Amino acid sequence: MVLSGKYELIRQIGARGFGKTYLAVDCSLGIEVAVKELTNTAEKGKSQFLQEARVMGKFSHEQGIVNVRDFFEERDTAYIVMEYLEGVDLSDYIREHGAMSLEEAMEKLEPVMEVLKKIHWEGRLWRSPCV
Repeated sequence: MVLSGKYELIRQIGARGFGKTYLAVDCSLGIEVAVKELTNTAEKGKSQFLQEARVMGKFSHEQGIVNVRDFFEERDTAYIVMEYLEGVDLSDYIREHGAMSLEEAMEKLEPVMEVLKKIHWEGRLWRSPCV
């Protein structure tokens, strides 16, 4: 399936909170991207989802947050297009390597905590998609 005339969905790579995430190819640039699809199509949910895209876009230059490339509405739902970063899910990492030490956890989470602090300083509320 091709979205917005240029994002070809390859496979689903996640599903949490407000939506599903797909590995896709930006056909115009020839690069892999992640496309997050809103699955809760209630108008309030769509508004929050698009606000998330705007906040992520504003802070995407920060370490610890992915770069937003695009967002749009199509097929009665909304989508956020982000850079695709290959990685391992935290729960899979812990299953494979065991519990992290405090030092290792802090090293991995520090960039995320720093950008969340900046978002909160701006007076923006960041919600967890898992809540």
